[in-house]
Amino acid sequence: MTITTTSNSKPQLSWNDLKVFHAFAQTGSINSAARHLDVDNSTVSRRLQDLEKQSGVMLVERTSNGYRLTREGSELKQLVNGMAEGAGNIHQWLKEKESVLSGRLTLSCCDISMPRLSTLIRYFQEQHPDTQFTIEPVRHLHDSGLTVLISQ
Repeated sequence: MTITTTSNSKPQLSWNDLKVFHAFAQTGSINSAARHLDVDNSTVSRRLQDLEKQSGVMLVERTSNGYRLTREGSELKQLVNGMAEGAGNIHQWLKEKESVLSGRLTLSCCDISMPRLSTLIRYFQEQHPDTQFTIEPVRHLHDSGLTVLISQ
C-alpha cells in the first residue's frame, strides 16, 4: 500500500489502493474483484487488509458466508464511487483531447452547393476549432444533393 504524508502528517491513500476496495465493494466478492482487476484473490485480500491497517478502520467484515462491507466500508464505498466516476470523466476527457482534429481542409464543390456547405463548415468548426477550410468552386461536379471532394 502506498501512503504519502502531508506537512500535518495525516496519511493519504493512493487511488491504486482504493481501486481494489472499489472493485470489491462493487462486486461484493474477493473472486469477482480479482477477476475484474486481473490479479490473484490473495492480492485483493491483502490489499483490503492493508487498507484497513493503514486507515485504522474496519471496512470489510469476514463472515462464514464470505465478506461484506461494514457501515464504514459502505460509507467509503460512496466516496470511492465518486472518485471512480471522476477518474472515468478524466479518462473520457483525455480520450477526446487526443482525437482532436486539426489542420487545413480543401473542399471542392460546385457553386450552387456553397451556401448549404457554409452551414456545415460552421458547425464542423464549432466542434473542431483547430481546422481551417479552403473552398474551391468547380464546374464539373453535378449538384445532386451535395457533392463534395475533400483533400488534404
